[in-house]
Amino acid sequence: FGSQGGLDTIVDLCAKQQHSGGGDAGDADEAVLESALSLIVTACVDHEANCRRLLRSGLDLLIDVADDSNSATRASPTAAAAAAANQELAADLLQIIGPYNWIQCEACGKKNQGGSTCVHCGHGISLKV
Repeated sequence: FGSQGGLDTIVDLCAKQQHSGGGDAGDADEAVLESALSLIVTACVDHEANCRRLLRSGLDLLIDVADDSNSATRASPTAAAAAAANQELAADLLQIIGPYNWIQCEACGKKNQGGSTCVHCGHGISLKV
């Protein structure tokens, strides 16, 4: 799923639903977003490669959904409840992918929290997904 581009496609769908207009379509948009986030949760639980893919392509989206301050002002109570559920799913996903927020050096195998050079051996490092 992840290696075939499925995770990136679902992240793109989430982004479109997150930034859509709302109005009468608000309930449907929130429901689609909830389903897509649920699919991402399923794809990422106990799957390092998908978690690292999500870190690369969907971190900003997850933060936006988790921090959605407009969830209480949705047009309908159903949309507001779905938005709150989406906030919880996004927060859960951030917890799921958190342990994979590191870069492994190919030369020495040590984990690095960031940067372009290994702090242990000085070898150049890059994020592999």
